[in-house]
Amino acid sequence: MFVSHLLIVCTCLGTNVLAGVITGSISSSTSTDAERLSFLDMDVELAKIKDTCLSDADYEQMTGNYVKAFLARGVANVWVPESVAIIGFQEMRKVLKFSPPHTWQSHNDTKPTSAEMQSASTPEAYYDLRENRIASRHSYAGEWLFQHNVATVIEFLDARFPSIRAMFKKAFEAKHPKNEVVDKLVVDQLINEYSEIFEKIDSSTKEMMSYKIKCQNSQIFQTHYATRTLFLLHTCIVFSGEPMFVTHFLIVCTCLGTNVRADVTTRSNSSTTSTDAELQSTISSVTEIIPSSVFDTDDELTKIANTRLSDTDYEQMTGNNLKAIIARPLSNMLLPECIARLGRQEMLAALKFSPNHPSQKNNDTIPTETELQNASTPEAYYELKSLWRQRIDCQFLFERSVTTGIEFLDARFPSIRVIFKKAFEEKHPRNGVIDKTTVDVIMNEYSHITGRVIKAIQEVLYRFEWDD
Repeated sequence: MFVSHLLIVCTCLGTNVLAGVITGSISSSTSTDAERLSFLDMDVELAKIKDTCLSDADYEQMTGNYVKAFLARGVANVWVPESVAIIGFQEMRKVLKFSPPHTWQSHNDTKPTSAEMQSASTPEAYYDLRENRIASRHSYAGEWLFQHNVATVIEFLDARFPSIRAMFKKAFEAKHPKNEVVDKLVVDQLINEYSEIFEKIDSSTKEMMSYKIKCQNSQIFQTHYATRTLFLLHTCIVFSGEPMFVTHFLIVCTCLGTNVRADVTTRSNSSTTSTDAELQSTISSVTEIIPSSVFDTDDELTKIANTRLSDTDYEQMTGNNLKAIIARPLSNMLLPECIARLGRQEMLAALKFSPNHPSQKNNDTIPTETELQNASTPEAYYELKSLWRQRIDCQFLFERSVTTGIEFLDARFPSIRVIFKKAFEEKHPRNGVIDKTTVDVIMNEYSHITGRVIKAIQEVLYRFEWDD
């Protein structure tokens, strides 16, 4: 039985998702709006949308700048159709003079019975029965979206493609002039009109987000084999137009894009965006939970490896920005990065170096012996060595994504920070002299411990869970 849906690559399902209730702030109609609507040509506007090349920044903005464009492109193929649908609902309710959309609910696959529709006491009650069952919505929508995700995409669409809302508005006003009586027949007419307009706009936005040679100037087309492989899967799934269900296949696929095996310990380890005081307070509170002298590292790693994470856990590690079905594959990139950075925080503390070593791309050139010998201080020596040993991969994660991930690890697995702390204290007692040799010893220990912790976490992330 295939259960868990194909994640982020399959986030690229070219299927319509969800419905929700996000009431975007739309200004009231004015004479200027009426003039604009009168000149609006739907075919022209749809062609403009189809022909648009979205930038990496556009895709990232749709996610509230939580994930980078490579992953945001897949997410957009799920979120944009739903957001278009909700814009249509908002405009339909306005023309019908109904209340704004209600609190979001999952799509109801069961059609209302004739008795239910006949007994609806008002046209709005009749509409409410039908809205949650309109074909542009899907029953699994709640698995892919938080309500605030749709709000973010609607805000983007209103700014980038105001014609989407205008097309719905014009079509509805043409079918139902402002002063006409609203009854159940009018509701049926507008819902039918909505379905026709939605299909046209949905087709245009899918074309916009599909592969176009002229748009291949973004990071997603870089020559890295894994990146190209993921995009190929993305394209196939989008064009298939149907959901695919493969148990956590996305976890495997996502790993193509980033090698997070335990022996890869050259991940980026820059400090989080917290202030020094906040960071030190967090570190102190976490490390005080489990004194490093009273636990066994092997036992703690075994406990971590045997942990089962819930959907709520996966969502929390993204700061509840992403649903579990998307957060699970993202975790394969996020948590190893967070572990590496968390360990780096403890390494800097053990060496008594400043925690403010900013993120920057790695230097592929290994420092020469002369450069290392000429380093004026142990910290300067550390900086030279860390820049080429630590790769900062900005293709997948924003800094705040890593920040929320570290917060999750400190709350869910406080022993991780203590494991690093204990290892560094054993290699370098607190009052010991810090010199270049000490830096080498601690950096080597950091690499060793990072690999062990990542391996334990991967056992958690790679565990396949089958739904009942």
